[in-house]
Order: sequence, then C-alpha cells, then structure tokens
Amino acid sequence: MRAPTKWIRPNLSVRATCGEAFVGNMRAAIEQVAANAAGAAAGRDPEYLHQLRVGVRRLRSTLRAFRELLRRGRADAIEAPWRSMMRALGTARDWDVFHHSLGQADLRAEARKHRGEAQRKAGEHLQAQATLQRAADSARASSPPRPNTNGSPPLSRTTRRPRRAARIIRR
Repeated sequence: MRAPTKWIRPNLSVRATCGEAFVGNMRAAIEQVAANAAGAAAGRDPEYLHQLRVGVRRLRSTLRAFRELLRRGRADAIEAPWRSMMRALGTARDWDVFHHSLGQADLRAEARKHRGEAQRKAGEHLQAQATLQRAADSARASSPPRPNTNGSPPLSRTTRRPRRAARIIRR
C-alpha cells in the first residue's frame, strides 16, 4: 500500500477562469480522497484517515466557495453525502488521537474498543471506495477544461472571492 497522499495543489494559470479553478480544485480533492480511502478503511495508520479528512474538507470548501457556479441546489445535493462521511470520519479520528494520547494500559484498551467501533462505522462510509476511485480515474483521464469562450474574465482579474467572480461571469 502506498504512503498517505497529501493535497496536490492544482496547476492553474493566472488566467484561469472560475470554472477552471473549480474543476481543478475538485479534481485535486477527489484524487486525495480516493488515494487515502483504502488506507483509512484498513485502519492501520491514522495518517490515511487524517489525509482523507483533509481531502473531504477541501472538497466541501470548494463546493461552498463556488456554489454560485452550480445550478441552484446542486451544490447541496453533491455535498450531503460528504457531510455525512465527514461526521463518521471525525469520530474515528477523535478516537485515534485519544487512543494514542493515553498512557495507562487499561484506558488504552477501553479506547481501543471505541476506536475500533468508530473505524468500523467510518469503513461503512468508505465502502464507496470503488466509486471514488472511478471518479478520480475519470477526472485524470478527462481532458482539461476547455478555455472559457463566453468572454468571462480570468479568475485573477475578477477577484479572489469566487461568489463575486460568479456574478461577474453571469453578466
């Protein structure tokens, strides 16, 4: 099994449009999630779980930041399963950290039981690993986003705030 995979910043040009920035960040987040899902499900190294949570947080943040680029309600529909997964992963991570911080053997044994149950529940959420892998594979295989042809300004000229940029693009 490969080592836990950290976030790889998408390669965006200074002339990237909001749409290109959205696609690049979503691809990077999905790839990070897919790369760490199997290791997190195995539960041997807590770093997989940590990096998986980082990827899910970045994915959800990208959806929230660029929600105005999507059809009304679409961002919420996409985010809902990730929000649910994040709750389960958060509980598992909390027990991981707690277990490793304990010194007394009897407390560690009790924490190990809770950690195992939390990891099992997180594993249930990770059963969709094959789907995540297929999504990452298709993201890598698809061609890069087409250049913006509707005359919207590049992201760097609009603003760092995507919501304002989305309003400018719609004009």
